[in-house]
Amino acid sequence: MKQSIFIITLVCSISSLAHAETPYQIKAEINATGEKINTGKNIFFLTIIPTKPWVLKMKTPLKISLKGTPGLGLGKEVLGKEDVVEPKNEIKQLKTSFNVTQAGQHTISTNASFFLCTSEICKRFKDEIETKFTVNAE
Repeated sequence: MKQSIFIITLVCSISSLAHAETPYQIKAEINATGEKINTGKNIFFLTIIPTKPWVLKMKTPLKISLKGTPGLGLGKEVLGKEDVVEPKNEIKQLKTSFNVTQAGQHTISTNASFFLCTSEICKRFKDEIETKFTVNAE
């Protein structure tokens, strides 16, 4: 009896350790890689990369709140499933446009809330990112 309780406790501990690390990467980008950021229209990309066996399913809630510095007009301040570029991909990328009216230093603050699932469990994750960038005067 004591041995089976020990084994159950050990298995639960190992399982919780496997799920304790952050099972995703999240990154934000402005425009296509290498493209300059100028005043006018630009594109903001947010990418969520789950680590196997975790997946981001399109049936679970997904909410990305955005806030920009003055002189930066976001196309949308809240992104969701309808903003995912290719919903069937394992890596989920969301995008929106924004307009910059002033050159200089800017920031887009991101507050992300999403669920990742395995075959056993779904878990809610929250993350905050600040994307700082410099806008060139044209």
